Amino acid sequence: GASDVGAAWNAGLDGVHVERHDPDYRGRCVLGDYRVSSLDELLGPSR
Repeated sequence: GASDVGAAWNAGLDGVHVERHDPDYRGRCVLGDYRVSSLDELLGPSR
């Protein structure tokens, strides 16, 4: 969530937001350095 991305930024890390819900449903967009729909996207190609 937004507070987790903020905590990452405060620690000097990149913030990754996993988009699990449509921003229209949530009523806001969560900013982050990266936006993914699954953590698998961060792992890169399968081996």
